[in-house]
Amino acid sequence: MSAITGIGLGLLLLICVSRILNFYDVSLSIYGPYLAFLIFIVILSFILPHDSSLSINNLENTRV
Repeated sequence: MSAITGIGLGLLLLICVSRILNFYDVSLSIYGPYLAFLIFIVILSFILPHDSSLSINNLENTRV
């Protein structure tokens, strides 16, 4: 999945969940912190590197 598709689906999910919760009279003050944390995690997933090839053996070999 490309990044633009992930962003689009994420925004669509975000809008749908907030509309559903508003329909059931759940205020933003209740689910707002969870929503902010979710957005923070998504932003970090785009910023931080995705390479997971770092291991203990690689770290031991790089020591001087």
